[in-house]
Amino acid sequence: MNGVVWFNLLLVMIFGIVVGTIAGYQIGSSILPVLEITEEGVRVTPPMILTMNWGLLLLTYIILGIIASITILWLSWITNKMDLQSVLRIGDN
Repeated sequence: MNGVVWFNLLLVMIFGIVVGTIAGYQIGSSILPVLEITEEGVRVTPPMILTMNWGLLLLTYIILGIIASITILWLSWITNKMDLQSVLRIGDN
């Protein structure tokens, strides 16, 4: 049961971080050219450049990892305290 909890949360966390990072970058790079044009139709000077704050991104990933680890440990503790046979018997009624 603990293995399922760990696998499920790690899978969701990894895919969420990867898809969120890629989607955020794609959205930013597709919206940036639209934001470069002023109301008069002239490009702004200096041109906008999409940059990434790698330190802040790493800090965000570390915080997400800590939160996920705490959640995994809490769920593992809860599932260890649970009597699996009685829970399965309740489902039969």
